[in-house]
Amino acid sequence: GIHMSEAYASTLDISFDGDGLVELAPGLAFVECRGLTVDASDRITLAGSGFSGIDVDLFLMRVLADGSADTSFNGTGTVTASPGIGNDLLQDMMLEDDGVVVGVQSVLLDVPVFVLQRFLEDGTPDPAFGTTGTASFTPGTYGGELTGIARAIDGSYLATGKLNDVGSQMAMVTRFTASGQPDATYGNSGICTFPIAPDRLD
Repeated sequence: GIHMSEAYASTLDISFDGDGLVELAPGLAFVECRGLTVDASDRITLAGSGFSGIDVDLFLMRVLADGSADTSFNGTGTVTASPGIGNDLLQDMMLEDDGVVVGVQSVLLDVPVFVLQRFLEDGTPDPAFGTTGTASFTPGTYGGELTGIARAIDGSYLATGKLNDVGSQMAMVTRFTASGQPDATYGNSGICTFPIAPDRLD
């Protein structure tokens, strides 16, 4: 499980689940939480990855300001998903006014795919984004690493990271349209690369 606390002046806030701590169990093993956001209503959304018994899946959980599960989020407060081709490792997340976007590195037999997945306010995948809520990009023959996501003023999404090449690595930015489609007009077929140290963008 995952333990969360909210503290003020080094004192636990006992209005949060009665003792300032709440344990959350997303139903996966070997759980790693790698993202947390708080919205204007003090709802906490956290995301990460864990082992399903078959491979690694993505999870999102949302709790209310008092630490109780937000049942308006998928009915239980928890969403699990397998948006990629294999082990889906959460790399970054961002909160939007009407949903959550996550960046996932999905790996099968050492072949990575970069995945953006957008969830609506109720925890369902956004059908207007990519293909049933998922946009993906294959970094190339030698693979790479997805390290971050951001949204531009025009509504497009940027994924940052690195690409591997023979004997070197390149910092990389790729762009998806606001509707989650790869933007082939950006850079070289949708990718910009930069030969800079330390060869990655976060």
